[in-house]
Amino acid sequence: MKATISLSTLMQRAAETPRYMTSNNKLNPAAVISDLLFDAGGDFLKAEEEKKVKAQFAGNANYRDLILIICYLLHDSWFLEKKNLAPAMAVLLFDEKFKQLAGIVKARQFITDGERREELVRLVLSCLSLVPEGESEIKAKDRLTTLDSVERVRLIEKTRKAQERAKQLREEMARREAEEAASKMSRE
Repeated sequence: MKATISLSTLMQRAAETPRYMTSNNKLNPAAVISDLLFDAGGDFLKAEEEKKVKAQFAGNANYRDLILIICYLLHDSWFLEKKNLAPAMAVLLFDEKFKQLAGIVKARQFITDGERREELVRLVLSCLSLVPEGESEIKAKDRLTTLDSVERVRLIEKTRKAQERAKQLREEMARREAEEAASKMSRE
């Protein structure tokens, strides 16, 4: 990972995402993505890639909005000046992580909520193999893990299942104890 722009600068940019970037059904995400990739030194999306983008966002406005927020974030001049980032940006914009994230968190929260904004910025930087300015790779990964909404939901679900299993075991033990007590009483 390489050093990068300051975390606070990117978080401020995310907070300033224009309202029209989200909840705007007239905005064409394929065009926004294509413009970003071209401005970053890559190629415009091909026709089949545009179809893939349209299919990817069909019926999933929250996911579309999240990707549009990311496009706005990446349209910062710092990223655009690094012409070697276009291929990584293209991969990032279709990364399954963001689809999972959109299934858990409303896109607007990545603009309005400080922790979610930090999570998004750190996740984007991580996907580009970058670390926030002044941080080590280990510190950056540790902080991202702390903020990771997908991981938090996974752990909550795992804990819930473990609690259900423990409850079932307690009920089974109580049932067996009751059967043993009844059996003991009938023998006496």
